[in-house]
Amino acid sequence: MADATFKPLPFEEAIAFFSKKILLSPEEYRSLIEALRQLAFTVSGIAEADIIDDIYRQTLKGLTDGISFNDFKKALIEKVSAAWGAAAASRLDTIFRTNIQSAYQAGHYKRQREVASAMPYWQYVAVMDSRTRPGHAAMNGKVFRYDSEFWKKNYPPNGFNCRCTVVALTEGQIKKLGLPVQTTAQDIADPGFAVSPEDGWNPDLSKYPDWLKEKVA
Repeated sequence: MADATFKPLPFEEAIAFFSKKILLSPEEYRSLIEALRQLAFTVSGIAEADIIDDIYRQTLKGLTDGISFNDFKKALIEKVSAAWGAAAASRLDTIFRTNIQSAYQAGHYKRQREVASAMPYWQYVAVMDSRTRPGHAAMNGKVFRYDSEFWKKNYPPNGFNCRCTVVALTEGQIKKLGLPVQTTAQDIADPGFAVSPEDGWNPDLSKYPDWLKEKVA
């Protein structure tokens, strides 16, 4: 298998992707179709807009300044404890890791699309340990063309705390490694994750509800 180590270094595409997000209440977020949720940020169980804004800004610092989860938690734990109680720390962990990973993967996706003519094959790579979902582990090493229908619903992350990534390969690498190219596969994304980063980078504005268009304007 190709070297697939994913290095979560801050880069412009990840920051740009996350910076575009519109802050919504949980109710507004749930009213959107999945494709439009790529454009939004909310926090389930938090009604106060100022706390959602605080969580968003601290997450953005994780991308721009590289703050650690401990710094993130320290800045927010008192603000969310009333709503989440003993689960506050674990929920903050999920929010931080999932949003950081989503932004990195969206940036990763954008770069891969830009070089797709030279590296048109994408290999799904899972972290193979005891925490990996069976469905994700089963996809480890599988290769699809970049324009396969598979990626429209299964580009990582495919669930909360998903650590999977994608590696772009040339035709020469595919042949050298003897990797078969898949044409079909079972969808593995959890509910709420069956979307493509493309929906965030190039959203279909005709699908926006009027109230969301006003927030974007």
